[in-house]
Amino acid sequence: MSLISDALKKVQQEREKANQKETLPVMPVKKRPLLLIGIVLVIAVLALNLILLRSPARVASQQQSQEPLFKSPQTHSQQNTVATQEALVEKERSDSASGNQNESRGVETVEKEVSQTGTAQTNLPQAKPEPAADQKRSLAKEPERKVRVQKTFTDTEEKKAAAENTEQLTAAGDTAFQQKDYLTAYDNYSKALNQRPADRELYKKVYRVLRAAENWPLARTYLQQALRLWPEDYELAIGYLITLLKSGDYQSVVDVSTRLIDVYPGDSALLTYRGLGYFHLKQYQQAEENFSRSLRLSATGFENYYYLGLIADNLKNYQQACSFYRQFLNLAQEDSKFSRHIKFARERVRLIEKNSGGEQ
Repeated sequence: MSLISDALKKVQQEREKANQKETLPVMPVKKRPLLLIGIVLVIAVLALNLILLRSPARVASQQQSQEPLFKSPQTHSQQNTVATQEALVEKERSDSASGNQNESRGVETVEKEVSQTGTAQTNLPQAKPEPAADQKRSLAKEPERKVRVQKTFTDTEEKKAAAENTEQLTAAGDTAFQQKDYLTAYDNYSKALNQRPADRELYKKVYRVLRAAENWPLARTYLQQALRLWPEDYELAIGYLITLLKSGDYQSVVDVSTRLIDVYPGDSALLTYRGLGYFHLKQYQQAEENFSRSLRLSATGFENYYYLGLIADNLKNYQQACSFYRQFLNLAQEDSKFSRHIKFARERVRLIEKNSGGEQ
């Protein structure tokens, strides 16, 4: 029995040895979890790489990576130049077939530009034929000629047009004044004066219109402006004295006439105006002195008799007043300028003679 058991053990041992040779060595049970963890990690990394390789961003980056990061300008321009030259060659062939020499010249110009710059734009416009040499010179001179014409008009033509307009306005004012259309006359004269503000004659024309229209405040304004420019002008000064009288500024009449008498010491009219200023201020003695001096200087100033009659009348010296009134009436006769004075003097003479020196 022991022999049989020993034989069985040997057979069993030989079988185990044979099995160990045919099969791989088995890892211990304790090391198997670590191997599984490593296998899982490897599979996870591979799956992640596969996902990243299939993503759109990765695909786009791969496509961009296929092109060079920095394009060569020379290569790009050469490609454009080649494409443009091919198109231009085709265009030149068609132009030569149609016989259009101007367009073929434009193609040659474009080809020169392409060869010089190394670049060309698509859809280039067709080159227009160059103008002749004479046309170039005329085009170059044209802007200068326009500037010269504008400058000539500014310097001469505009002044001439303004002068002609002023003359037309003055002539229109003269016509309206003769027709006693004082509003139209004043409108034309004032417009002409605005264009020529240093024209003394226009100031006088404006004053004559305003005097005829009896617009004394406006006349006084114009005469003040004129006398600032021409303080010793006699006609303007007399007109200014009249406007002062009509405005009731009698003290100014005395002051202005006194200054003018220093300039024109022998003028009888200035003495008469100063006498009127004193008369309205009821300074009858000074007024009588000025009227009498005026009569001694000029016998034609018969209106002084009228004013002397008024002074005597106000002082209740009626016989003397009547004598002055008669002298005035004899000299004035039917002068329309003194029609109002004549009417008053006649009425006073009639009343004085009727009452034989009584109080009137």
